[in-house]
Amino acid sequence: MCRGSKTVTRINVRNELTEFVQAVKAKKPTVLVKVIVECYYLSHDDKVTVCNLVVESGADYIKQSTGTTPNSSFCLGDTRLFRNVVGDKIKIKSSGWIMNVEDALGSIEFGASRVGNSLGPQWLAEFDKQLWSQTQAGTVEK
Repeated sequence: MCRGSKTVTRINVRNELTEFVQAVKAKKPTVLVKVIVECYYLSHDDKVTVCNLVVESGADYIKQSTGTTPNSSFCLGDTRLFRNVVGDKIKIKSSGWIMNVEDALGSIEFGASRVGNSLGPQWLAEFDKQLWSQTQAGTVEK
């Protein structure tokens, strides 16, 4: 693909995304619009470009994965990259098979406003087991 056609594609995507976000917000101004980016398939430069397009569109959130890629698509570095690019202009939702509570907390530390995952109950159960073990061993105050 030549450079010129990449620029045209970027302009078309920006225009279509902006029109969509504006149409949704015109219909219901209080709705929050979230744009999902499949980071698993994108290069670093593509992720930066997409972040900028999402900010320009007027969306409220950018989410890094649908969680439907062949492998875990979660990457803590993507959350950090998103925050570095979008700043505080829009919110970030980390997602994509976040496998442990440490990565979820890391996402929040790196700037995610929300963490999407179906493993939350499993994390809480594991935390309860760890806390119970530490309490029994006397390493946690009662």
